[in-house]
Amino acid sequence: MINANIRYENSRVIVDIEEEQIVFEIDSTVSIERDRQDFAVWLLLPIAMKQNKALRINGKGTRTTIQNAKKLSQIWSTWMPGHFYDVEVSFDTVVSSEELKLEYKEDNICFYSGGVDSTYSIANKAMKDNNKLSLLTVHGMEYAFDDIEKFDYFIEKTKPFTNEYANNRILIKTNVYRIYNKYKINTKQSHITHIFTLAAAGFLYSGYSKHLIIAADYRLDQQFMVFPWGSNSATNYLFDDGITSLITEGDMVTRSEKLPYFMGYDVMLQSLTFCVDKKSRPNNCGVCSKCMRTKLMFFASTGTIPKIFIDMEINKSAFTSFNIKKKSEQAFISDLYYCAVNNKNIDKLPQLEILMQKIKNNQKKSFLNFFKIV
Repeated sequence: MINANIRYENSRVIVDIEEEQIVFEIDSTVSIERDRQDFAVWLLLPIAMKQNKALRINGKGTRTTIQNAKKLSQIWSTWMPGHFYDVEVSFDTVVSSEELKLEYKEDNICFYSGGVDSTYSIANKAMKDNNKLSLLTVHGMEYAFDDIEKFDYFIEKTKPFTNEYANNRILIKTNVYRIYNKYKINTKQSHITHIFTLAAAGFLYSGYSKHLIIAADYRLDQQFMVFPWGSNSATNYLFDDGITSLITEGDMVTRSEKLPYFMGYDVMLQSLTFCVDKKSRPNNCGVCSKCMRTKLMFFASTGTIPKIFIDMEINKSAFTSFNIKKKSEQAFISDLYYCAVNNKNIDKLPQLEILMQKIKNNQKKSFLNFFKIV
């Protein structure tokens, strides 16, 4: 069994398990929930599932958290048998969410990374509701826990956007990715840990906000292609303690379909940051795989590339570097291809037709073999 102890030291939350110590350093004017420790279940569940050990939180939590965590572990153990196991979850003290009479200070807290998905969802929701939102960013994911200088630069780069759309900016720094890596939670094909990290950080504010909003990484049909993927519409709804719940936004639109929305909004465009080159981020180098893909998506959807890249060219190598056997690459190429077709830009990107045909040929073979149609 994994026994977890939670301590609160000023602006720090410390979770002790076995020989590990997970730290959350909080920079926010918004107070966290200290009476209940439901957040720790979402934080530690992937470790418990990977080790096939029951999880015991030495603190207070809701019956709803226990039930939903059990369902999550059953689903993940079915999706990835041998990698994850279904486990039991318990608290020292269990409360019913119906017993807790809370008055929410705010309806929504939105996760914000500066990328296309979160920027689109936040701006779209703020404009639709005519209301600013609380934006939560976790330091320790895209930016390493000890990479303070680059993260501070990210904060400065995205200030115009957060000034426009945020009434609160919540920053949480955590070393949990280092712990997850030790337990080898992710696989070469599937990234799992991001949803558990974000959920743990978000549920520190359970009761303050009714909903935690996360932007979908993929449109719903694409989620079938990249399955199993950590953040998905099939399991995200289970991050719910009966008081605050996680909601997935934007799973009806692909990433390339989101990009025309940014054109003409300089505050959004200039705040976008998605580069994977650690030396360049939070600026966008224009050369790394993520930058090149985003350039292609802009061109496929709008016929132009906004001046948000250091290198503005589309290199021929952009089309030869794809690993078409990788599920996430297949999803990206198909999105890019149909976006170019629908926007009548496919003749400007003929290489996409070749890539798409290769993917279809591979998928056809897999389909025939799976159903033994020969």
